[in-house]
Amino acid sequence: MASELEVGKAKLGTIAMQGDALLGARVNGDSINFGHANQSGYGSNLGCGNNNGHPYLAFMCEHGTNDNTFRTRGEHGNVIQATATGELKFSQVTNASADNQTATDRFTINAAGRTDVLANTNGDWAFKANNAGNTGWGALIVAGGSTATQIAFEVRKATSDVAMQINGTGLCTFSNGINLGDTTLSNYKEGTFAPTLAKGSTSVTSPNTAKGRYVRVGKQLFVTFYYYKTGAPTTTGSDNWTIQGLPFACVTGETYQSVKAGYVLIQNSSYQHTSPYRWQVSTTDGTSLLLFGTQATTNNTGGSVEFSGFGVLEIA
Repeated sequence: MASELEVGKAKLGTIAMQGDALLGARVNGDSINFGHANQSGYGSNLGCGNNNGHPYLAFMCEHGTNDNTFRTRGEHGNVIQATATGELKFSQVTNASADNQTATDRFTINAAGRTDVLANTNGDWAFKANNAGNTGWGALIVAGGSTATQIAFEVRKATSDVAMQINGTGLCTFSNGINLGDTTLSNYKEGTFAPTLAKGSTSVTSPNTAKGRYVRVGKQLFVTFYYYKTGAPTTTGSDNWTIQGLPFACVTGETYQSVKAGYVLIQNSSYQHTSPYRWQVSTTDGTSLLLFGTQATTNNTGGSVEFSGFGVLEIA
C-alpha cells in the first residue's frame, strides 16, 4: 500500500482523503486494525463493506472474504455500522470462529429517528433491564415471535415471578391487582355454577334445570340462578328453602345481605307475587342463600318446585 506525507497530514493508500482529516486510510474492507496483542480473535477494525461501502467499527472481528460479511478468529464480534439510507446499526457476529458471516442486527436507529430493538429468530426477549443483583429483570419487550401469544411487554420481580404482562393479543395481566389510590382491585372473573336446593335435611336432587352464572369484580359478586324440579320430594318442618353452592363464600352476619327472588313456586303453586321475597346469605354458611317471605317455609308434597334469584353480594 502506498503512502503519502504532507505537512501535518498522513495518507495511507492511494485514495484521496475527503475533508480536512489529518490521517487518511480509504480502502474497501478493513482500513485500520487495532486491539490487544493476543492473536486469538482480539483484533478490531475500522473499515467499510467491500460492496455496499457501509462504514463500520468492528470489535473482535474483521471483514470477511465475501462482500459485506465478517470474520471472527476465536471471539464473538460486535459491529457498529452506518448504511447508505441513513441507518445506524448495532449488530453482532454470532459465530466465534467463522468466515463470511452476515452480522445480526440488534439495535437500529433509522433516518427518521425511530429505534428498533430486534429479538432473535426464536422470538426471545428483545429488551431486558436487569436489577442490580442480576437475579431477575425489570422489563422485557418482545415483538414478533413464533406464536400468537408472544409477550409484548412484561415486568418481573424475579426470573419466574411475573408482576405485569401485556401479551401479543393485547391482554394485560397484573399478578397482584390494580391499585386505584385506596384499595387494590385484584380479581375479575366470569363463570357458571350449579346451584343445589334443600329444605332442612331434605335435598332436592336430579333437577330438570339447575343453572347459575356469576361475574366477580374484586369483592363484588353479581349472581343469577334458576332451579326447577318436577316431582320434588316431600319436605317437612319449618326450615327455609335454601339454595346452596355459590361460587364464592360471601360475607355473613348482621349485614344480612341478600339478592332479589324471582320465581317462587312450591307444590305447583306460584307465590312470587304474594309478598316480597329475598334470598339472604346464611349466617353460618357464606355459600348458601335462605329464602325469606310469607311462603319461605312452605313444604312440598311431591309437586313441582321452581326458584330463581339475582343480585349483588359481597365476597368474604
